[in-house]
Parts: sequence; C-alpha cells; structure tokens
Amino acid sequence: MSERPSEDRPELLQGGGRPVEEVLEHSRMLRQMAGRVARIGGWSVEVPSHEVRWSPEMFEILEWDRVVEPTLDHGVNTVYRDPALIADAVATCAADGTAFDVEVEAVTFTGRPIWARVVGEPQYGADGAITRVVGALQDISVAKRAADERIEREQRLERIAAQEAAAADRLRELDRTKNAFLSAVSHELRTPLTVVQGMGRTLQRLGDQLGDGRAEVERAIVEHADRLATLLDDLLDVDRLTRGALSCRRQACDAGAVVRDALVGSPVADRLVLDLPDELPALVDTAQLERIVVNLVENAGKYAPTGPIEVELARLDTQGVAVEVRDHGPGIPPEQRERVFEPLYRADEAAPRPGTGVGLALVAAFARLHGGTACVLDREHGAHLRVELPGPDADDAAHDAAGDDDGQRATTVSTS
Repeated sequence: MSERPSEDRPELLQGGGRPVEEVLEHSRMLRQMAGRVARIGGWSVEVPSHEVRWSPEMFEILEWDRVVEPTLDHGVNTVYRDPALIADAVATCAADGTAFDVEVEAVTFTGRPIWARVVGEPQYGADGAITRVVGALQDISVAKRAADERIEREQRLERIAAQEAAAADRLRELDRTKNAFLSAVSHELRTPLTVVQGMGRTLQRLGDQLGDGRAEVERAIVEHADRLATLLDDLLDVDRLTRGALSCRRQACDAGAVVRDALVGSPVADRLVLDLPDELPALVDTAQLERIVVNLVENAGKYAPTGPIEVELARLDTQGVAVEVRDHGPGIPPEQRERVFEPLYRADEAAPRPGTGVGLALVAAFARLHGGTACVLDREHGAHLRVELPGPDADDAAHDAAGDDDGQRATTVSTS
C-alpha cells in the first residue's frame, strides 16, 4: 500500500504527492514564462509607506539592471511621459479604491520609447483598510504599432476612395459640362451659319437683281460672320484657359480708345451711353480689354433688351483701369451674383437667352490674368458689373505684400 501523506509532512501536498516547494517553483516558472511572452510585469505599492515591489519581468521590460526597485517617485517620473497621470491614478486608488486601466507612452531606463498598458487595483487588509495597490504593466508597443499601421492603412484607403469618388464626380461633371457646352455651341453656331449660307446663296442666285436689298443681305452676312468669329474666339480662349496656356500680354495703350474701337458696330450701339475719358494711358492686354467690354455689353444687351446700356471707364491705379457696365433690365439676384462668372452657368433657365454661357466666365478669367477681379454690384434697377484690371505696379505691390521674393508673376490661369 502506498503511504498516505501525514499532517506533519508540510513538504507534501495533501492528496497530491509532490513537495509544496516543487509546486510553488513550477507555478512561479509558468508565471515568469507567461510574463516574458506577454511582456507583462507585476508591481505593488505599499500604503501608506509607498514602498515599491517589482516582479523580475518589470526589471526586464523597463531595462532596469539593478536588483533594487526605484522609489515610487523615481519610477513614475523616469518611466512615464505623463507621470502625473500615473501618480494621480495610484494615489486615488490608494485613497478610495478606484481601479485604473490606461494606455500611456513610456520610456525604459535606457531611453527606449515604448507604449505600456498599466492597470492597478486596491488590496485590503483584515480590517477593511487599503494596504497596498497592486497592478501590472504590459509592453504593448508591437500591438500599438500594428494598430497605428492598420489605422494609417485604413485612412490611406479612405483617402484613396475619396479621391476616386471625387475624380468620378469630376468626370461626370466634365461630361455634363461637355454635353451642355456642345449643345450650346452647336445651337449658337447653327443660327449665324444658316444666315451666312442662305444670304450667300441669295447673292449667288440673284446678284445685281437684289437692287437696294443687296446692301441688307451683305450687312446680314457680315454681322453673322462676325458672330461666328466671336464664337470661335470664345472656343479658342476656353481651350487655352483649360490648358493654362492663355497669358496676359500687357502693352501701353489709350484704354479709352481701345474701348471705343471695341464697341464700333456693336448690335446695341444705339443704346450705348459711354462715359470714357478723352485719354487714359494704361498698361494692359488690349485684346483682353476689348473682349471684356464686348462681352459685358453683349451680356447686358441679351438680358436687358430695352433701355440704355451705360459703359464707364476709369483709372484704377497708375497703370490699371476699371470697367463698369450698367443696364436697366431685370438685374441679377444676389444668390446668382458669384455664379454668373462660372463657365456655362446660365441665369434664368426658365427663359433662356442665346449664348454659350462662357462670355462672363472669360471676363472673370481675363481679369484674373491681370491680377484683378470681376464682380456684380448692388443696383436698384438692372445689373451693374465691374471689372478691375490692375497695372503691373499693383501686381508687384501685391506680390511684395505676400512675400514673393523672386519677383516673378504668374501669367496663366485655368478655368478649373
């Protein structure tokens, strides 16, 4: 028969058959192995003496090569990036038993940064008073880096998805714009082209038989041919703007003379009221100034079919000019005043007027090329549009104020 363990044999477990010391050592080894693998160390702080005890794993994780634990203050202030957070958590736990579980940035005693999860809870004595705070520290640097990489990867994928969605929206908008532009252009080209073709055939067929009517036929041909030329100019400028290939080529001129010449033969010449100085020296792109005035007047004639159209030219700075056009039509609602300068935007869709919807967009683009602006001003009756074309001196001053050290000015702009 096997010998039963007697009560006076403490080295044996009751009913187990193995020495207590062996079991305890085995358990200690398992805990140490688990702590090393999981990178977890144990600690305790006595209350109220603040005496600190560390497990061997704590020394290993925090790379503390001494056999004596640091004091509470030394350990907290050396290890944690935010020592007050841990010190307050331990103090609160010791005072009222509030447990804690936090993730914090830390640094080992050799200066290596880590992320740590720190947990703590109270331990009570027989009298119910808190005798110590016990807890654990786990090195979660690997998991934290993996989580950060996963978050970064997810954020990158979200950014890519957002960019792709924006690109898809942009493509759809470009397709819509293209279709609207082609529709408007084809319609606008068809009318003058039909007139030119018809009148040309009339001249071929009847010739001198037209008598006094010949002059009217020739006038119609010239008028609609000019209209075709304007449309083609708009198309070419839109293409150049889209490619960023349109520049501002300033030259010395009499701005008043440029405006007068631009309005000769205007379809609304009989309604124009000009307020132009006898002479206004300026340094601007004369071709763009002409187009600005023509487009503003054409827009006024389109939306204000009756009443005077006032054109005013004034000095803006030493070499710049300001152009203002006022009409007596229905005006532009406040909510549309910024949008009228967008490419292909057509106000009053319910009662569409002829046009491609790029005239005012080109006005704004030409103004930007000069470093200026185009805007709609308040007016009780009718529309009031103002375009400012600063001279190069104003451009230099603006760039100096913005800290442009190299003194170079951008001279191209796109419609995007």
